[in-house]
Amino acid sequence: MRFSGIRKFLLYISAVMVSIYIVLPIYWAFIISVKKPDEIYSKIPSLVPSKITFDRYVAVFTGNEKLLPAGGRVIGSATLQSFMQGFMNSIIVGALTTALCLLIGVPAAYAFARYIFKGRTFILSFLTVTRFIPVVLLVIPLYFITLSMNLYDNVVGLSLVYTAFELPIVMIVMMAYYEGLPRSLEDAAILDGCSTFDLLFKVIVPVSLPGMIASSILAFIMAWQEFIFALVLTSSRAKTMPIVLAEFFGRYGPQYDMLCTGAILAALPILIISACLSKYIIKGISEGMGRVI
Repeated sequence: MRFSGIRKFLLYISAVMVSIYIVLPIYWAFIISVKKPDEIYSKIPSLVPSKITFDRYVAVFTGNEKLLPAGGRVIGSATLQSFMQGFMNSIIVGALTTALCLLIGVPAAYAFARYIFKGRTFILSFLTVTRFIPVVLLVIPLYFITLSMNLYDNVVGLSLVYTAFELPIVMIVMMAYYEGLPRSLEDAAILDGCSTFDLLFKVIVPVSLPGMIASSILAFIMAWQEFIFALVLTSSRAKTMPIVLAEFFGRYGPQYDMLCTGAILAALPILIISACLSKYIIKGISEGMGRVI
């Protein structure tokens, strides 16, 4: 009993420390985004701002640099106005990448999980190996490919590149989920006269919804935060959120207040999606992604 109590105490302490480790950077970024400039650059930092201002958030959404708090660092109006463009581009690229990964990955994962065919092991091994190829080896060839196909600085071209790299992960996760489903479910559907198409989209897809949601969120997050491809394959029209945030390191030095404001806004879509779909995410991780590990 004594050792059990000590172990429980250590478990609680570890949980608190991990929570602080995760929450503290988010809290610190938020208070910097709402502090007055003189507090941000003071020698003695404060955990609680004396006065809260949301002028930076209003300036970001309106693109008007005149709304920024007086006394802050100088920031170009073009950089500020491009924030919402990068925000919308990230949403479009993330949504397209997720849709393509699911549209291709779900049927492919089901085929690999349920059917034995020639070359199956080689294809699976090839898909797995592609995830270990350094991005820097492929970014220049992909630059010339997108340029020759008129997909440079285009959200569609960037989405296709992301899909090529994230599709193996979605397939592996969904394969693990399908392998855990009982075959009796499919046998019963076949006896009822379901075709292969009906079996997949009317029986398997509804049952595997938690795994699809978990893998789609994984694909969306990876597309949302990717930097290297977005840096090389875009210039102005299709640049995404990470590129816009990097532009806050301007000629006048890092804009820490705007960086924190942008970081909080960039994290909001992921937090909202995760909060709304947490039930499906937990179920998908436990039943599908856990088998990958």
